[in-house]
Amino acid sequence: MKQVFVLVIIAFISIQAKAQDQNRFSKGQWFVGGDFSFSNNSRNLGGSTGKFKTSNLSFSGEVGYFVIPKLAVTLTPIYARNSSENTSQFNPNRNVYREYSLNAGIRGYVIQNLFLYGSIGWGKVKEVIEIPNLLPITIESTPNVFVYSAGVGYSLFLIKKVSLEPRVFYRFRRIGDVDAGADNNSFNFSVGFRIFL
Repeated sequence: MKQVFVLVIIAFISIQAKAQDQNRFSKGQWFVGGDFSFSNNSRNLGGSTGKFKTSNLSFSGEVGYFVIPKLAVTLTPIYARNSSENTSQFNPNRNVYREYSLNAGIRGYVIQNLFLYGSIGWGKVKEVIEIPNLLPITIESTPNVFVYSAGVGYSLFLIKKVSLEPRVFYRFRRIGDVDAGADNNSFNFSVGFRIFL
């Protein structure tokens, strides 16, 4: 996977190395854009009559400002919704999880259109768990969430000011307080777009 990603980045750099106008990364320039992802999964539970279904949806917007050439500060609101449902007759349940966070970050272009970035943010999570078995129970909670991420991406310019941006990044998320929190570490791939103003 790493080798394929490196080869793709090298190909993008070699194709666009001479053609790009670096003024879009100069001090005082702004950019806006976002990323969107969706997944849906369903699997049969072995030995039972039920299924386990999951769906995930996330959207993040981003606004950035270049404080010096090739170095921008960013602000990113994120919304994520994850749901899962177990339709087994023995242990049916449904879980809906929504996360709202606001992240501040930094983005630096290191080679042509290749950039490194990192962000840190805080927000809220709303989780609803329904357990309709013997005694119907609904559990709701709204803990805080702490998030940071770091990664690498590439601005593939489709036209002079609009880019398609694939990214590979690490994300850490802690839900709840430090002692009782649930930590989540993940490696992710996303594709978004940016408009350089």
